[in-house]
Amino acid sequence: MATILLSYRDHTTPHGGGAVHGHHVVEQFLRFGHSVITAEPRTDERTRSYPRTWAGMGEMLAHADVIYMRCDARLFDEALLARNRATRRLPVVVELNAPPEEVLARGITPRSRVHLAYRSANYHAILHLADAIVCVSASLADDIADHFAIERGRLIVVPNGGTPATIPAAGSRGSFRAVWAGGSRWPWQALDMVVDAAALLVADEPSARVVVISDAAATRFAGRPGVEARGPVAHGELGRIMQAMDAALVLYRPISGIRAGFYNSPLKLFDAMAAGLPVIGSRLGQIAEVIRDGVDGYLVADDPRQIADRMLSIARDRSLRDRLGASALARLVSAYTWNHTGAALNATIQEVMGARSERVRQR
Repeated sequence: MATILLSYRDHTTPHGGGAVHGHHVVEQFLRFGHSVITAEPRTDERTRSYPRTWAGMGEMLAHADVIYMRCDARLFDEALLARNRATRRLPVVVELNAPPEEVLARGITPRSRVHLAYRSANYHAILHLADAIVCVSASLADDIADHFAIERGRLIVVPNGGTPATIPAAGSRGSFRAVWAGGSRWPWQALDMVVDAAALLVADEPSARVVVISDAAATRFAGRPGVEARGPVAHGELGRIMQAMDAALVLYRPISGIRAGFYNSPLKLFDAMAAGLPVIGSRLGQIAEVIRDGVDGYLVADDPRQIADRMLSIARDRSLRDRLGASALARLVSAYTWNHTGAALNATIQEVMGARSERVRQR
């Protein structure tokens, strides 16, 4: 098995989206028998830690068989790959979760434009030093291929995943509860649409609620019709909360001005499916690829009335709720668990290592 040099800012106990993915990447590498070394300041007992210095970088390169890196616009990563190219020439796998233009999501300002220019240059350097590039969605892979002139054969699509519950969620066993989890600061999370749909829901089903799990800023919605606002919770707690829900809202909008459109691989989508919840999701990108409309849940437009009507359908038919939830869980188990993600990453690691061995043999 391989020693993997991991350059991944957030890979410890999950507390946010990036950390969830990074945590499971390390778990999957260990599951396949690999060892992981890193110079990240924040790591845990699953990895062997090295100093984040020039000397520490050299030691890691001397001991590693392959480099796995999340593309995150960091100078250390550029230096690591440049030094690798000049010395060991280890195979490199780069993970890409978002295009550089994501920095414009909160507004276009002189500062965000400078940040974008830096990120674009960093991404270009990193991606062209990679043997394989793992993208979380097909739309992101297409955009990267076109914008950075990357050969399609170097791009692999590996979605996020979920850890399946042993049984589907029991549900509220009382008044209908749908759950939405996300950050209120990000415009693509469509929290305003969730709040509007909740008001329409409660007008027809007064005891129903949409449970909003978000950051402290989302408490401003407390007291709005149909909304039950809760503060942030650790990712490990989310599965327990979902067990008491009847449906999950996975609603988004594309980020304005981004070429890739809706490029996300939403963790909340797979978390909901893993809990055995029917998904009411936006008819966008990977959500529409994964959720079969009327089978695992419902696909909806950017329309609060349609979203409320889908919630009402589930609220008023327990057998429908159970059928959709069981189907969503089965769909996840068949293709979208973290073990599926890990198998794809391991296959990529083995492929780039094999290609390097062949190049060395032919010298």
